[in-house]
Amino acid sequence: MKLEKPSQILALFAWAFIFVEAAFLVIRVIPADGLSWSLFALFFLIATMASAVANGGSKKPTIGKGNLIVKVGDEICTVDNGKLLISPEQKDGTIFVYILPLNKKKQ
Repeated sequence: MKLEKPSQILALFAWAFIFVEAAFLVIRVIPADGLSWSLFALFFLIATMASAVANGGSKKPTIGKGNLIVKVGDEICTVDNGKLLISPEQKDGTIFVYILPLNKKKQ
């Protein structure tokens, strides 16, 4: 696992602290008093928030209205002018783009 963000490092250390403290509480190395449980709750909140921040910015770019422009010959085809049809995303992540027939002027 490659750690790129400081929030990933914080999440890793916080989750490690939680598991170590839980193990110490189970085998009774430290007493199960209010201080132990408050530290457990504090680090649980820190680990949860750091994990959410670390994993929150990985959104895939999507194709939306006005984002896709295709040039066919001399004509520009976009979703806005009705020349392109974009299918819903398939289960494997593929999206099909259909170019409607262009009206060619006969000379």
